[in-house]
Amino acid sequence: MTREEALSYATDTEAFVSGALETNAPALFRSLFPGRRALIVADENTWRAAGARLADILRSAGVEVDEPYVFSGAGVLEPDYAYVADLRARIDADLCGLVAVGSGTLNDIVKVAAYEEKIRYMIVATAASVDGYTSPGASMVVDGFKESLYCRAPATVLADGRVLASAPPQMLRSGYADLSSKITAGADWIIAEEVGVDPIDPVCWRMIQLDLLDWLSGPKHVARGEVDSLDRVMYGLTLTGIGMQYLRRSRPASGAEHLMSHVWEMNHHRHEGRPVSHGFKVAVATLACTALMEIVLRRPPSKREREERLADWPRWEEREREIRGLFGAAGGVERIISECRKKYVTVDALERRLAELEWDRLRGRVEERLLPFAELRRRFAEAGCPSRPEEIGIDAATLAATFPAAGMLRSRYTILDLAYESGRLESAATEIVSSSDYFG
Repeated sequence: MTREEALSYATDTEAFVSGALETNAPALFRSLFPGRRALIVADENTWRAAGARLADILRSAGVEVDEPYVFSGAGVLEPDYAYVADLRARIDADLCGLVAVGSGTLNDIVKVAAYEEKIRYMIVATAASVDGYTSPGASMVVDGFKESLYCRAPATVLADGRVLASAPPQMLRSGYADLSSKITAGADWIIAEEVGVDPIDPVCWRMIQLDLLDWLSGPKHVARGEVDSLDRVMYGLTLTGIGMQYLRRSRPASGAEHLMSHVWEMNHHRHEGRPVSHGFKVAVATLACTALMEIVLRRPPSKREREERLADWPRWEEREREIRGLFGAAGGVERIISECRKKYVTVDALERRLAELEWDRLRGRVEERLLPFAELRRRFAEAGCPSRPEEIGIDAATLAATFPAAGMLRSRYTILDLAYESGRLESAATEIVSSSDYFG
């Protein structure tokens, strides 16, 4: 889908420009904020990467630039809502034009602050690392609990390929992994459509899935930080966010792989004493979900297997006890129970679902969308992304336990639910962590 057509479906973002700061930033700022002063928001890393240069460019073009708001510290900026309140105190909603310079967390902080101040903002991207640039929401820690807050996406996105190429290599690789996760997210949407719970939106599908493999075609070039490949990844990530704007939910960008990553985030997973990037967690989870799809869809459950599954299908009260046993210490257990309750089916409904599902058609559609596990792992290795769980500190037992936990987190139907409903989740998880075809 062309940039112009994608923007025609956006509800928040009016412009997405790939090009140099010098030739684009002043005109974009004046178009969005005529007659206003610029308030640039950055952290110490992104200020050095692009913020200081952007301030000079705007001043040279005659734009008045306020004292920048730069988050202190050269470490990882935490998604703490307290930062939103601090930033709002600096915003003069009547006089300033808000410009974020950064990527994931910094963009989210500015996104929430702008939404709460009822103003628009623009983002100068500093890394092709996330699909959240243009998503209508932000992940923030509020009173100690991580929440997804609704807010409007930026009105303007400016991505200078030279700035993207100067980002830390891990951020570039993380973006490649996050974009790759749209492969399994798309396959999960096919599964949800085939079981009759979530039909595919053709606009979102064309926007994200049609050119996805082309955007991902240069893993070695991404690893080397080559501008053309990073521009393609950034383009794909941005269109993914626009797809979420259009649909007003994250289904186009997120499937079982993100649910697995959420489990590790809830457990505050760290490797060698440091947090693991979102993209790297998603890389391992995308491989794991690819393996799960290959195993579960290999053949339909036999009549005997269906009868055995129906005989031991838990009542909702049993399922709820299982969830409480697993997440009882988590602050959001009631929310998890509410989400899982939405997709729970009675034994009679499950019997109809398993009997009516056209397994061969489902397998064909999913296989057409997926990259085979071995090919995906090869691409991740070439891009410098983790291709084995231990590379991010996930052992076999933890990975196997993540599958059932992830399937409880959200009402969204994915391969985790089909595996659970067909009685294959436990055996498939064991095969994934033990077979030499996968992670064994």
